[in-house]
Amino acid sequence: TTEGSNEHLKVFLYIPNIIDYCRYILSLKSMYHAFNPSEWHLFIYYYYLAIFLDVIDGECARLVGQCSRLGCCLDMVCDRVSVSFIYFILAREYPDFEHLLMVFFIVDYGGHFL
Repeated sequence: TTEGSNEHLKVFLYIPNIIDYCRYILSLKSMYHAFNPSEWHLFIYYYYLAIFLDVIDGECARLVGQCSRLGCCLDMVCDRVSVSFIYFILAREYPDFEHLLMVFFIVDYGGHFL
């Protein structure tokens, strides 16, 4: 029935999921500014704002009773993307440690998706 399918679509508009969509946007904006020395402060601003929203989304999900598999997935993938990007920034800034940082990147991903 269409009523049942509409219920499944509501999860896309859960408040915690909307917060996660904002985190994705903020993370992308931070990445855009990361490699421009004159805009480094914008990278920091957007990145930390995304991290702050990460703290809020889980608490919000529990508070309003809107926990979902989609929300868990959105949160985990955004966390991995955000942290992984830091490895790439550090590897670019400190090329002598590039291989070590890539090992950390692989271990980080492997530890969360295995």
